[in-house]
Amino acid sequence: MIPTIDFARPDGLVARDLPGTILLDAEMGSRIPDDAFLEQLTEVVINPVADIMESTPSVVDLVPLLSAKPQFAFVRVREELSRRGYELPER
Repeated sequence: MIPTIDFARPDGLVARDLPGTILLDAEMGSRIPDDAFLEQLTEVVINPVADIMESTPSVVDLVPLLSAKPQFAFVRVREELSRRGYELPER
């Protein structure tokens, strides 16, 4: 279960949110402290990507994921896959 995050609203009510969704909302993201934003970014983006990378013995094993989500492939990954004969779709 993903724990919710409660935010006190100006009208006194409490808004409930899930980790990560706040990263998509510029207005909401600007209202939370930097450390809370960084904590959510780490929890929702950085740690899952690190888990994928740690469980993948070779960059070639990432080709199916990166073909489906080419925006995840940064320049050095694209260059390495190209060197190995794999071309990813454009972002």
